[in-house]
Amino acid sequence: MQRLIARARAGRMELALFAGAFGALWLVAVLLRQDATRISYAAHFVEQARSWLAGRMDVPTWLGHDLVQVGGKSYIVYPPAPALLMLPFVAVLGAHFSDIWFTWLCGALNVALLYHLLQAMAARGWSRRTPRENAVIAVTFGFGTIALWLALGGTVWFTAQTLAITFTVLMLLGAVRHNWWMASAALGALFLTRSPDILGAAVIGAMMLAYYREKTDRQARWSGAPCAADDVHREVKLPARNNNPSGLMRDTTDEIWIRLRAVPFRAWVALAVPFGAAVVLWMVRNQLYFGHPLSSGYDLQIQQDYPQIHYGLMSWHYVWPNVVVDFLNMPSFSFKTPYDVNPLGDLLRGGNGTSIFFTTPLFLLFFAPARSHAPRWLRLALWVCVALLVGFTLFWNLTGWYQVGARYLFDAYPYLFLLLAMRGERLDWRWLALACLGALVNLALANVFWCRNGACLGNHLTLRWLAFDTLLAAIPLGYIAAWLWLRKEASSLQRHAAIPRWHGEAQETALRQPRANGGDEEIGQQQTICRQLAHQKRAETQGMRATEKARQIRPKGGAAEGLRGIAHHQGDEDVRAEAGGRQQPG
Repeated sequence: MQRLIARARAGRMELALFAGAFGALWLVAVLLRQDATRISYAAHFVEQARSWLAGRMDVPTWLGHDLVQVGGKSYIVYPPAPALLMLPFVAVLGAHFSDIWFTWLCGALNVALLYHLLQAMAARGWSRRTPRENAVIAVTFGFGTIALWLALGGTVWFTAQTLAITFTVLMLLGAVRHNWWMASAALGALFLTRSPDILGAAVIGAMMLAYYREKTDRQARWSGAPCAADDVHREVKLPARNNNPSGLMRDTTDEIWIRLRAVPFRAWVALAVPFGAAVVLWMVRNQLYFGHPLSSGYDLQIQQDYPQIHYGLMSWHYVWPNVVVDFLNMPSFSFKTPYDVNPLGDLLRGGNGTSIFFTTPLFLLFFAPARSHAPRWLRLALWVCVALLVGFTLFWNLTGWYQVGARYLFDAYPYLFLLLAMRGERLDWRWLALACLGALVNLALANVFWCRNGACLGNHLTLRWLAFDTLLAAIPLGYIAAWLWLRKEASSLQRHAAIPRWHGEAQETALRQPRANGGDEEIGQQQTICRQLAHQKRAETQGMRATEKARQIRPKGGAAEGLRGIAHHQGDEDVRAEAGGRQQPG
């Protein structure tokens, strides 16, 4: 019972973030006239759940969007995980269930889970962010990016993307905690939500190899080695590299093989079983729906609904238009006459949306150099995941239309925000200004997308317009309050600067970071035990060296004087007693 109470107290910030994020999403959605008492206009997952409860696999044809006709019946092409999660809600609530508020729940949960993940990263020593900084980063993720307008109105596309972020964060959390069962289960759920997102599994492999290699190194170098708590910042030293290409390839292959052999069999089982079950479920569903275990339905969809796509699902022909939409497309303005003083802004850009740097200005920080406190292998693994997801998006046959932001890049946002958190700069007024700008931009994008550029708010004298303008004005005030909140925390840390610092970055981080949950407390206990054992081992080693030196040294004054001199030099009481015993007459 006490353990549950301790966990509840440790999760107060997560609970507050979840409740606050859900309330904020509800408020914005109500202002933009999103009716959560009904399903959205593209509630494919809700209808799929209802069909399963009725004993059918096909869905009604009135859905219209993204359906494949097989044998005179309509099937959705999207993976089944969202419909599976909605199944108990639909069974209990029936017609009262809505995918709109379900998406609100997922969006609010993403904010709380990201904060929990950032705290776990800080507990590992991979980030120096304080709990308040992590809270600001998590809130910015939920409201200062395209996550805001994606989570407001449900629909099959945006619900799947929002839920995919939930599973991505759970996968990363399992990998950070070295819980491979959890990481693999979340990876399987991610595969059944948005299949291309499994490219992020590269970070699981990197964390697994690094964890077991470092664990093996600590066991092999236990005698006189530094504490394992300090190894979180130590890069694994690779063997000497050969200069010729063949030797370099051979050394790299040997190192990878050494790392793979360090991983125990039970870890491979934990990683393979849950994800393998998800793959089997995916293949069975494809066989039942489309007649082939490897056909996801997208190939049939292109043949039936998109004959204008000439280069298949993926091709290099799609790279340039995707680059323009994802990175170069900025808002445009139009003038009715040369003397028009009220130009009209266009945030939709024909339904292709705007650049990632416009919707999330924080990503401009990556162009500025900054030191990071995370291991190099971890940063490299996260950038590899980002590169894989962005590369897949660039070669995909569609840009994400209809949208106001580059939503296909949203799958890479969790990895990018972890990289932002691991950067060395503090959350100063510049960082908060960019975050505030992102929140203002995405609230305006939500208004354009869901409210038809303010048409649902009425004229500018209505109460809805007043509430919306008040919300816009509250965003800068909120970030000013966050700046003062962080400054208060920084001054509190400065007052504790007189406390003697421990050696090592991991211990300094532990001084600044409170343990967030039971898992982190366990890590702290293991580090403490490790320090005690290492100290005991060094003391035993010093004692053995002193005894060996006493046996070898035989000065002219006799063994007693030699032992007495060694005892005086080293302060060994046992040697003093031995010297005194030999001096007595027999």
